[in-house]
Formats: sequence, C-alpha cells, structure tokens
Amino acid sequence: MSDEIVVVVGLQTKPGDEAAFETELRKLVATTHSEDGCLLFAIHRHAEDATQYSAVERWTSRADLDNHFASPHVREYFEATKDLLAEPPTINVYVACPEGDPDKGAL
Repeated sequence: MSDEIVVVVGLQTKPGDEAAFETELRKLVATTHSEDGCLLFAIHRHAEDATQYSAVERWTSRADLDNHFASPHVREYFEATKDLLAEPPTINVYVACPEGDPDKGAL
C-alpha cells in the first residue's frame, strides 16, 4: 500500500486583498515543487468568487507534508498572509481510493 496522500486546502481572502494574497500564494509554487516528496502542488482561484482559492497537493508521505509545513518558505507565507485571510485555511488530508481508468481515477 502506498503512503501517498492528497491534500486539499481551502483559502478565503478578505475582499479587496485577492491580488496581494495571490502574489504570496504564487511564491510558494517553485520552492514547493522542489521539495522532497512533492508530487503535485497546484493552486486554483474560484471561477465565480475571486476571494476563494484552493491548493491541491500530492505528497509521497505524511512526513513529507509535515516537513513542507515546517519549512521556512511556508512559515513566511503564513506570516505574509495572516492579515489577508478572512478565516483560517481548511486543510484536509486524504488517501486515494482509485477506481476505473488509472489515469482518471486518482490524482
């Protein structure tokens, strides 16, 4: 059995702070992509509500995710965005339940 996990993070900015927030969120991408265990780190903005963002992540293990959250660039991101968020992020960690076409049935 694989130790891989999928993480879905929900982020809600304060109205008017969307651009500043997105700038900070985008700073995470390149460094996160280079981290050990990062298989996917993709950010998304809601199609109809520009104050809502999601990050979808895939990690080789929970330990790699924990190392990511403890990294200096993530701590800097949380510090830089604490006054831009309307509420704390929601962070959900999942294990895949693959089914059907392997290319379509799991991240």
